[in-house]
Amino acid sequence: MKIGVFIILLMTSHSIFANPILKLPSTKCNGNYFSIRVVDLSFCVSKQKIEEVNLLGISSTTAIIKEDGLELSIGLNPPEISISNLHKKLGLTVHEFFMGLYSEDIDVDNFSAIKSAFDINSQNKLSVYSNGNLYAFVIIGSNVDYDRIYLNKKGSDIVYQVTGEFSSKELLSILSKIKY
Repeated sequence: MKIGVFIILLMTSHSIFANPILKLPSTKCNGNYFSIRVVDLSFCVSKQKIEEVNLLGISSTTAIIKEDGLELSIGLNPPEISISNLHKKLGLTVHEFFMGLYSEDIDVDNFSAIKSAFDINSQNKLSVYSNGNLYAFVIIGSNVDYDRIYLNKKGSDIVYQVTGEFSSKELLSILSKIKY
């Protein structure tokens, strides 16, 4: 009996010990905020703390926002740029690629090289937040060049990327300002 329970635990240990997908925080956008729209993603900023907004490119697919000392780049970042179309090379959707990266179950010989390209290691974990079909794949840490949030809706190949230097506490504030 004990051996049977041990075998079942061993077979399911990946799902038992895997990090959970976290819930995206509720939006804090209200009358004290206004929205900056980048294509079909909105980011709300404090009317009192906004310092600067720069729209880059003729089609305004990227915005640089400075608010309360924090500088973020928010942009539509197609998968050919954001993930080098790795999802297509592996026969996956963008969502499946990110979920495979998170669960570490992409069947490829050079998986460690893929993790390294995204700065994922023992100090910089990939975490996932979701609400409905919206997912935020987050890489933050002390030894990454810049912290990143990849936003993707399940069933969509569109990727929005939020980059900057932010802490775990600031991450929750950033996530609460996104409407997509």
